[in-house]
Amino acid sequence: MHRFQIKKSLLTSLTIGLAATPLLFVASCGTQTGDESESRVEAWKPNPRTERFTDAEVASVYSTATKVVGGKKLPESKPTLKAIYTAANAPAKFKTEFGDFTSGAEIKGYLNLGYVTSMGFQQRLVGNFEKISTWKNIKDAKGGQLFEDAFTTDARGQKIADWSDGYALPTGEVHLATLKLKTNTPLGAISVPANVTIYNQGGEIQADVTNVSDVRVPIVGTVIKAQGLKIHLKAFPYQKGWLVYGAATVKLEKFQDALKPDMMSTTVDALFTWLKDSTILPL
Repeated sequence: MHRFQIKKSLLTSLTIGLAATPLLFVASCGTQTGDESESRVEAWKPNPRTERFTDAEVASVYSTATKVVGGKKLPESKPTLKAIYTAANAPAKFKTEFGDFTSGAEIKGYLNLGYVTSMGFQQRLVGNFEKISTWKNIKDAKGGQLFEDAFTTDARGQKIADWSDGYALPTGEVHLATLKLKTNTPLGAISVPANVTIYNQGGEIQADVTNVSDVRVPIVGTVIKAQGLKIHLKAFPYQKGWLVYGAATVKLEKFQDALKPDMMSTTVDALFTWLKDSTILPL
């Protein structure tokens, strides 16, 4: 049976009760072999929506607005709320959750769909995370690329075709990737070997990006140790869309100015905008 058919069958048969205890489970419901089976899976974060968003924050980002683009009526989302952190000014709760870092940020927004978050929209959102080669299309507010290149890899780090079906199990799936993250410094783009872990638990969708090994630059040496870069996104169903929480942190061993706190904010904000533009449909 094709691995996507296996995953789809398991997805429909697993219950949320089973999903409540995340398993260290690897890509495509365990159908990968060899070193891929040893890939690190980032744990499901059990934080409820009410812990991530205050009522005032929900009111600030929630939108039912529409706009017309190219003759098509589209739902319109508001700008996200942003917070930028250093190790010195970050809230204790944030530091406890994300660990030691040089620069960090979090965003809170509402992805206005204009429709309830049906399975079809869940597939669209999950599919965006799965199609890693399309991450080259992620742009910041000034139109600059977030990643100079991005692609799915095998366990040896060799480039392979994306695999995507829009389904993520409650127990999670891992996509191996290489992300060439632009730093806008003399370091240029740094090549990050990463795991992308995706969950769908009852319509709550979580994606985590972490570097699985040290990020090294010729002559300079290691600039980010393994697990030193973390990007976390969580989408909570709400009305006709998702409330989206995002966080990013990096622990730099050298060149601390290469990835400043505002770049961490730019990273998660750009991901939110890309997800919004890639997921919404005309009304």
